[in-house]
Amino acid sequence: MLAFLLRFVIAGSIIALLPIVANRFGPSVAGLMLLIPAITLIGYAFLGAEGGSAVVQQASLASIWGIITVGAFIGTVYLVVRSTGGVALALSLGFAAWIIMTFIIYWFALRAS
Repeated sequence: MLAFLLRFVIAGSIIALLPIVANRFGPSVAGLMLLIPAITLIGYAFLGAEGGSAVVQQASLASIWGIITVGAFIGTVYLVVRSTGGVALALSLGFAAWIIMTFIIYWFALRAS
């Protein structure tokens, strides 16, 4: 339970700071902050504590593949916002792209491992 609360507080704090950072330093800095690996770092630490280094090794390999899924999400959001200006539509289509890429990567690259 403590692990969940810790992840929630850290991630929530970063998200809450994003509008402030965007206003003060610009949206590019806020965009970089969106990719702070706080959840990943804490997640690996807890996976390691409970499952050991073999679990972290497998999870980190999947995370490397997962970078492609995040790229699909971000690329879709960028292209849809640029062409339509609709943020809700962009986020919805970006999430759909993430789901599709996640399924493809799992099916073809990670399922057997």
